[in-house]
Amino acid sequence: MSTAQLAAVSFLARYSGRTHTLYTYQLKRWIAWCEGNGLDPLIGIQRAHVELYIRGLGDAGLMDSSINTMMHAVRGFFRFAHVDGLISADPAVYARLPKVQRDESRTQGLDRLELIRFLQVAQTHARHCEVEVQLHGDLVAWPGRSVEPFDLLEGELPDAPGIDEDEPVRVVSPSVDGRLVALSIP
Repeated sequence: MSTAQLAAVSFLARYSGRTHTLYTYQLKRWIAWCEGNGLDPLIGIQRAHVELYIRGLGDAGLMDSSINTMMHAVRGFFRFAHVDGLISADPAVYARLPKVQRDESRTQGLDRLELIRFLQVAQTHARHCEVEVQLHGDLVAWPGRSVEPFDLLEGELPDAPGIDEDEPVRVVSPSVDGRLVALSIP
């Protein structure tokens, strides 16, 4: 067994299931690229080789996020080979990965921090808040009705005709500065 094979087996032994399958595929692709370029997949690899591989993944049509994912196993492979003393330095540690831009316009609902902030504002500035509920695109309003902010998270809404408990709703509440704050409840 070669040093590279030993390092690959040692690295993959800690994973199981789909992660093991994914990392095996990623390492096989790295090893195939190395063989195609006359390189040993472990010994003698430099940062420049890793960056050329990253560029090759981009040239093959992979998106930046897919390239970053493809590099998880390769980077782990080198990290553990270095920790195990099979190589003197990790050539992938400083390899530059493509920057992935997060598209905020495609995010649905609130992220964890936004939800926490929503609840803090609701709890601090208004013990009760009037709510409007959007159901299937139609706005259902309860003028003068109020609901506890934390009840919204548990899906407890004021009684209203035509709303099934199992249907997702979108709650819209005015914030302290007058803007509307939306919270989707599955």
